Formats: sequence, structure tokens, C-alpha cells
Amino acid sequence: MKIAFRLLFIFEVILALVVLGLWIVARDNFQLCFFATLFWAVLFSMTFGFYWKRNIKREFKGRPGWRKKLELGLVVFLTFSILGLVNFIAVKKDFYLDFTKEKKYSLAEQTVKILGQFEKPLTVKAFISPKDRSMAQSFLRLFQFVKKDIQIEYLDPDVQLAEVKKYGINEYGMLVWEYGDRMAIARQMQERDIANALLKLSRDRSIRIFYTLGHGEVDFKNENNPGASIVFNLLKGQGYELESIDFSLVHDIPSHVDLLMVLGPQNDFLEHEIKLLQHYLKEKGDLLVALSPQVQTGKELPRLRSFLKGKGIVFNKDIVLDRLSSIHNMDPTISVIDKFPTPHDIFENFSGRILFPFSSSLGSVEINKTGMRMTPLLLSSLFPASWGETNFSSLFENKVSYDEKVDGKGPLTLLAAYEEVAPDEQKKRQRFVALGSSSFFINAYATHAPNANLFLNIASWLVEDQKIISLNRPGAQSERLFVSSYQLSLIFYITVLFFPLILCGAALVLYWKRRRM
Repeated sequence: MKIAFRLLFIFEVILALVVLGLWIVARDNFQLCFFATLFWAVLFSMTFGFYWKRNIKREFKGRPGWRKKLELGLVVFLTFSILGLVNFIAVKKDFYLDFTKEKKYSLAEQTVKILGQFEKPLTVKAFISPKDRSMAQSFLRLFQFVKKDIQIEYLDPDVQLAEVKKYGINEYGMLVWEYGDRMAIARQMQERDIANALLKLSRDRSIRIFYTLGHGEVDFKNENNPGASIVFNLLKGQGYELESIDFSLVHDIPSHVDLLMVLGPQNDFLEHEIKLLQHYLKEKGDLLVALSPQVQTGKELPRLRSFLKGKGIVFNKDIVLDRLSSIHNMDPTISVIDKFPTPHDIFENFSGRILFPFSSSLGSVEINKTGMRMTPLLLSSLFPASWGETNFSSLFENKVSYDEKVDGKGPLTLLAAYEEVAPDEQKKRQRFVALGSSSFFINAYATHAPNANLFLNIASWLVEDQKIISLNRPGAQSERLFVSSYQLSLIFYITVLFFPLILCGAALVLYWKRRRM
């Protein structure tokens, strides 16, 4: 009988370890953990009660050693109870620490800000296959850490066919986010896609951006270096509706346009096209215009430049040269800017080094003539490091030099924001942004993350959508760890066999010594 009780006691100890393991690795399955714990508690109580009735009273009186055994059992029981309680509290009060250098396992600060815009609970329908559900739960738990009232429902696309048809699900891993009567779909389980979906939910209206065609502008659909498909896709990803407009085919610019972009035209606007622009701006429309230096004769765009000057936007006929660019192994026609001396909403939470290639400088007009206040945002280096070269032929002959009679001294304005000083109370404050370069956002430079981020921030400021802050992160500087098969075997034997056997042996020795005391 004593042997049977000892075997049963060993079984109950092992069962207690299993129960503790369930609370650690399967804590989401509360029913399994609860009933396993209940089963162990009932079995232990019955064994203890039965053994107490038959042996413990008699042996406890006759053998003082039983008191130490009872104390040891009580210590073991209390230890497991405390560990279980701590684990239960950890389940109820989730927290995590991310010690990676690049913060791979944390949400970006911008995503946290977006989640903070929602006052009511968010609902997520995750169409995940059962085999990938554990990974999805770990990822989506990061969002629940930030916003506690996110309700997640996991659906199997191969089983819940009605839901799949209802939401138009055609891929594994798609997430349907709902907020009130609004809905947005993240097609991939990535932070950027989810943040874009959340941005759509946070808006009570769609934002439409038009860009002009027909004058040799930068092509948003071109995926090669001269095109701008990267920033086009980023803008689309932020939930903006982008459409092209050819002034030669329309008689008016739609009134529901939030922003008009004129980016890098090579041919001048016609008179009736200038009238369309004038009517658009008269209705308090916002404008983003980028003009690079026009070095070819007959490409100076006189009508467009004259119209913009009347609105306070002056593009000088020069090329900004910066000798300090050689420090970064860049051509002098590429200004490298890493300091932003003028505080502005466009630079909120922004950092990085901007490459501003082949740019002309911007002049200024008095506020009382235009009603717009100009704020220089990006500046070239101080003179004599930079100046505005007006002799284009000397540039091509590689014989440039500063001419104080016609060239402008640095620092020169490369990017400027314009905002209405005294707006009509019935309408929003009108905004312009002028870029002296139509190349800094093309694909050749947009792969340099800060350039694309800056363009997105400019667009968000113009449409007064401050919720959008670029989510592009710098590339992770992770270091690979190469482990050979021998090293893997060594790790396995040491951690799985060697150390556990040492601990078990030490426990047996300690038990034997205490028994002989």
C-alpha cells in the first residue's frame, strides 16, 4: 500500500507540473486549464484525505520526520500556487518588452497615434487558416496592447464561405476592420497595410487628389527611374483617391477636388488652361507645384510662371549648386539636406537626409499683395558653399563660377509652404507648396526613404489630414546568426538532457540527505 501511495504521489507531482505548463503555453484555452487544475485538486485532496485517515495520524505522532515531509509538501504546494497566480495575473494584464535594436516587435509610433484616434471599440474579422492562427494572434495582440477594446474574430476562409462572399475575400490573411458603420480591408497582415486601413476608417470622407497631364509632367504610372510610381502607390496606400486630369479635355475642375498637383511640366499651359487654374484657386483650392530649372530655350513656361508669381510663388531661373554635396560623394547639382531649421507641421516626427536634385531656387512676394504667407522649409548651404547659377551654358561646359551680378547667394530656398493669412471664416485656410525640383520624388530618389516620406507629409499637410505620417521605416540592421549542425546538436543535448539530469540528480541527493537527517 505504501508503494502505491508513493507512486500516486509522484504521479500527482508530475500532473501538477503538467497543469502549470498548460497555464503557460495554453492559457488561451481557459476551459482546458481550469478542468485540468480541478482534476488535480480533487485527486490530490482525495489521496491526501485517504492517506491521512489511514497512516498520517499514526505516523505523524510516532515519527517526527513526517513533520518535515509535510512542511516540504506545503512549500511545494504554495510555490506552485504562487507561480499559477502570477501567470494568471500576467494573462489578465498582458504586457511585453521589445529589446531588439530596430524594435521589430513593436508598433510604429505613427500606428499608435492612429489607433488613438478611435474613441469607440474596433472590430476585426481575420480570415486566417487554422495553421497560421497562432502567428496571427501574436501579431494582432500588439494592436490590443495599444487599444484594449479591439475585438478580434478569427474566421476560416475555407469554412465560413458566407462571410468570404460578403466581404469579397480572395486571399488568406486578409483583415476586415470595422468601426461603427465604416469598413476597411487590409489585404496583408502587415503593419503598413493595417495602418492604411485604419486611416481610411478614421476619416469621415474620402480625399481626392488630381494631377495634371498633357504638359510633359512626371508620369505617376511609370515604374522606371524617371517615373513616380513609388509615391503614387504610397499615396494610394494612404487611402487617397488619385485621378489624372487633362486640361485640354475639360472645361472646369471639379469642385470636390481636395488638392491639385502640377508636377514637372515641360510645356507651357495654354490661356484657357491658366483660366482653369485661376478659377480653381479662386475657389480656395490647394495647390502643389514643382518646377525644375528650364535649361532648354523655349521651355521657360512664361504663362505658368507669370500666373504663379501673381499668387506669390516665384521660381527663379537658376540652378542651385552646392559644393558641400561632395562630402557625401554627390554631384553639386544635388543638395543634401539633413537640418530643418524652420519648425513646421510638415516636419512633425520627421527625420532623415533629403536629396534635392537639380533644383531652382524660390523667391518671395510681399504678403499684402497676395494674402499668402511664405515659409521657407528647405534651404541650401551658406555661401560660398552654394549659390544659384544662372549661366546654364557654363554648367554644361563644367566652367561654373559665382557671378555676384546675376547669381544668388546661399542659403537659397528649395521648398516653401504658403498659407492664407486672413482666410474667409466660411472656408478653410488655403495652402500651397512649391518645390524647386520635380526630381526629388521620382523613383530614382523615392527609394531613398526620407524623400518619399517628405512628399507624403507635404500632401497630408495640404489636404489638412495630419493623421497621415509616413510609415516607412529605415532598413533593419539585423545581424544573421549562423549555427552549424554540430552546434545545434550541442545546444540540444546541453539544454534538453544535460542540465535537466543535473538538476534531477541534485534534487535526489538533497532528498536522500534530508531523509537520513
